[in-house]
Amino acid sequence: MRVRNRFIFSIIILAVLAGVIGYWNWQRNIYSKEVLKLEILGPREVDFLEEIEYIVKYKNNGAVRLEEPRLIFEYPKQVILPENRTSFQEITLDDIYPGEEKTISFKARLLGKEGENLVAKASLSYRPKNLKARYESATTFTTTIKSVPLTFEFDLPSKIESGKNFTFRINYFSNLDYPLADLRIQVEYPFDFEFITSAPKALERNEW
Repeated sequence: MRVRNRFIFSIIILAVLAGVIGYWNWQRNIYSKEVLKLEILGPREVDFLEEIEYIVKYKNNGAVRLEEPRLIFEYPKQVILPENRTSFQEITLDDIYPGEEKTISFKARLLGKEGENLVAKASLSYRPKNLKARYESATTFTTTIKSVPLTFEFDLPSKIESGKNFTFRINYFSNLDYPLADLRIQVEYPFDFEFITSAPKALERNEW
């Protein structure tokens, strides 16, 4: 009889725990996916080093005030940021009232190879009024590097006699609207190639 009672008691405890966990997950799902709408707006394609503006947009679609909201925005890994900005931005927001919608702007210039996808991330955590638990909504936005407007090519003779000196040039040109600084060029020479001199003077025999 005692074993049977213990078995029944264990089943009741497990059922209560399952109900509590299920209710907690249900509440979390409602708040994170329905009450707060969070999205990132911006261009899907940009040129290399073109300035991009991300717009983080959030809206309280619920019937209660969302208190102590904190927004985290993560820029893509390869960016040039405005002064006094870091790639990880955490912002404490004012309470978000029912029906309220706001936006925050984040600007940067993207670096990368042609066709490369760069991902920005945003998350917003908050505490619904009269609740102790915090909830979070998160989203991402992908932008592709459409083109890299840099020209880089060799200018050298099509035929060269063995053992004779010759001159070649490295031409580069930028169509960017942003100045490039601290550029470095590195050249790999063919077998038996002997470097003599260059203008401007090389840092090393194959690097400028």
